[in-house]
Amino acid sequence: MITLKILAFLAIIPVWYPLNKILCRRDLNAFDLLTVFSSLYYCIIPITSSSSDYELTYFIEDVGLQFDVYFFYSVYAYTLLILNIIWSNSTYSKIPNLINLTLFIRAFSRTIQIPHSALLLFSIFLVIGWIDYGLTLKATAATINLSYNDFREASQQNVSYESGIFKSIFKSFFQFINTLFFFYLLIKWKEAGKLLKSEYFLLAGYILLSFLGSRTRALGDLLFLAIVYYSFFKLTFSWGKVIVGCCVLLVIISVVFPVVNIYRSGVRHYGSELEQKSLFENLSLMIEYVDSQYDAANSTAADAVGSRSTAVIQSLVRAFQPNVDAEYGSLTASAISISIPRFIYPEKSLTGSQILIERKLGVSTDTADTILMFSKVEWGYYGALICLLMYWILFKVWDVITAFFTINFRCPIIALYGLVSVFSLSQYIEISMDKCIANIFQAPIAMIVICIFIRVWDAIVRALSIKNRFRLSTSNQ
Repeated sequence: MITLKILAFLAIIPVWYPLNKILCRRDLNAFDLLTVFSSLYYCIIPITSSSSDYELTYFIEDVGLQFDVYFFYSVYAYTLLILNIIWSNSTYSKIPNLINLTLFIRAFSRTIQIPHSALLLFSIFLVIGWIDYGLTLKATAATINLSYNDFREASQQNVSYESGIFKSIFKSFFQFINTLFFFYLLIKWKEAGKLLKSEYFLLAGYILLSFLGSRTRALGDLLFLAIVYYSFFKLTFSWGKVIVGCCVLLVIISVVFPVVNIYRSGVRHYGSELEQKSLFENLSLMIEYVDSQYDAANSTAADAVGSRSTAVIQSLVRAFQPNVDAEYGSLTASAISISIPRFIYPEKSLTGSQILIERKLGVSTDTADTILMFSKVEWGYYGALICLLMYWILFKVWDVITAFFTINFRCPIIALYGLVSVFSLSQYIEISMDKCIANIFQAPIAMIVICIFIRVWDAIVRALSIKNRFRLSTSNQ
């Protein structure tokens, strides 16, 4: 373990660059976030983990394999550092596009106006979000005891491709509304310096829903709030605010996450019993479970989280098995094929790169897919560099799609969808190439839906406003 921690420590050095940007109050870009979160998963977590957190015990014992894995990662990390330095000091860093995140956020905030009437919209979608969570909780309870492969097979049998697409678009749309709400709060805080009690109540509802649904999503929401806040107030950013932010993060990790983990162990404990109850009954049952089983369940949940936290580095280790030969393009073709909508490509295969990689690595569980691991399996040692090319292509495609729809549909607020997508891509290291490409194919439909919805909502608000003004004028007469 000592050699592993030393190698991880040497590979973490590139993270100083984005951190130094924050201390110097400079703008941040997508490469900065990618560097920070790559360092978290591949360096910080291995440094802070123990040998018991690793399922692949041979990785702990094989020093040569450790050198092999971290040489590959270091090529990726230090090349990313060089590209980031070149980009940050070029004229391209002054252009407000989706890669230059904080610069784009400030420019975007000046092009939109979110009226106070949007609070009703945010309230409606908060209720819809809780209803969806209740349905998801029951679906999870029904499949909680299935193995990974049985769960996947059950999902494929019960969910059609078209319904899967629409559900994915709905979740993307809900995430858009969620992010729009955060933007609304921070813009109002910037202009007025305070919020209404109802706005605090909605904020608590959205954040609680995020934590119960996914720790990754919850941290993503909080980080997005932090990035937008930094974009607006970076010139007044101080060490005091950094310390406050670190304290909040520490409370979340040490207090909130253990409670959420126990809550999830309660879902596994009660299983199918939750299917027969309402959302409020299930929440009450889970709260009682957290209160009565805290000590025992916290220990079990902590062990599960510890092993899960090293899943990303272990998935990369699996890609270094001697029998894993590079595919040189077939996995990429499979990822593109499965992501194309069926009405465009009716004869497409339903076997994506994620399943092919699992078969190739000889595993029957979730492999914690990452683009770096995908690149290693697909391109061998060249994957350390090709991975960065893939990220660059994905960033640029999102920038082009967002610019096209924003300009041609004359709906500036659509840009927020592209912003969230690039932000998520640079933050969520654990994501499959299938999902990355599928998100791009779904983007035009989602952006059109958002544009139509915003225009309809605006028309309804205008009609109600005109009606109220008419009533006021007639009453005065």
